Amino acid sequence: MNHEQKILHNPISTIAFNLYLGSQLILNHTWINNIFMFAFCLIIFSRMFFTERMYFNTFFTFNIAAIFFSYFIAISDYALMESTALKMVSTLILNFFVCLAIYNYLMTVENFNKSIKTYGKILFLYVVFIVFMSFENIFHMRLGSDIEFNVFNSTITYNSNTTAFIAGISYIIYLYIYNTTKKTNNLIYAFILAFIIILTGSRKGLILIAIATGLIVYFYNPQKKFRNLLVLLIIIQGLYLVVFNIPYIYNLVGYRMDALFDFLKGVDTREGSTLARGKFILLGWESFLNRPWTGYGLDCFRHLDTSSMKTYSHSNYIELSVSGGVPLLFFYYAYRFYIAYKLLKYRNSSLLAPLLLTVLLVMLLLEFGSVTYYERVQLIPFIFILVGYKRIINYKK
Repeated sequence: MNHEQKILHNPISTIAFNLYLGSQLILNHTWINNIFMFAFCLIIFSRMFFTERMYFNTFFTFNIAAIFFSYFIAISDYALMESTALKMVSTLILNFFVCLAIYNYLMTVENFNKSIKTYGKILFLYVVFIVFMSFENIFHMRLGSDIEFNVFNSTITYNSNTTAFIAGISYIIYLYIYNTTKKTNNLIYAFILAFIIILTGSRKGLILIAIATGLIVYFYNPQKKFRNLLVLLIIIQGLYLVVFNIPYIYNLVGYRMDALFDFLKGVDTREGSTLARGKFILLGWESFLNRPWTGYGLDCFRHLDTSSMKTYSHSNYIELSVSGGVPLLFFYYAYRFYIAYKLLKYRNSSLLAPLLLTVLLVMLLLEFGSVTYYERVQLIPFIFILVGYKRIINYKK
């Protein structure tokens, strides 16, 4: 670590980052979270000022382009509701600076692998917190959905799908640690996280387990094709037996998977969530075709018509297409797919690349069924991916 990095990275910045991360997970959208977020950014940007060194990435160029384009749409006649679009633009601007601070912090970390492990542990502790708070209803309701408490007049609730995503990222990290250390305790943590994901009742969580496990097994043992296929089949069969044959698990998530399969096969389903998502995606697609180059303004899907039910589209791809058409979709996803391509090239020459690639591919897949472009919890893993890729490139040089 050079002199500038030592100035930028010290115990204060590490503590500030961990406090911000913890508050982002547990106390999201509260003034406590905002205080830790601004304190972390202030520490990082002040040290950037004193060292006269800022780490930048092409990703942020695409981010700036997306913000300016979205602002133009918001103040033009294209936006269905200018105030709604501008409010989301302000959120994207805030996220830009937070992500830039996180990127600069992680770029100065001497042991990046240790930072990834610490990140996985913090996510695991969050999951433990959710289990503790939901323990009385753990087999009767979707994990975390029953939690509600007040912190200084701010009501705190938790989304089961978000909990599944957070547990899923931790799950992937522990699989990575196991494959690089062969320490059985990490595999045990991964199994615990997989079971907790099932308890969230999240269909995306189940898809994450199946896809991520298959990718990790393949990437870290590419020559053992028969064994990899066998392991994947065992995992899928195990998930099927647990989800569809244990009554209380079926009531949490099994019936929702049945509804999803029926929907994909074109069979009528009465499951409300699946019906609503299908309707929103169809509405978004039809609206996108009407304005493929401008869209209707950020977060304006909710203003399309009464059938949008004043909510979001439940698909990141559809949401961005409706918000800003092809240009916004390009600004958001072009660099993500580029990084996925580059990581795919390095998957056999770096132990870190398969982890980063797995997380990125899973995120890109799950975003077909969730809106994440403005959520910092979903942006943080991608910043880790950017820094990890940069370190792989620097090592190769």
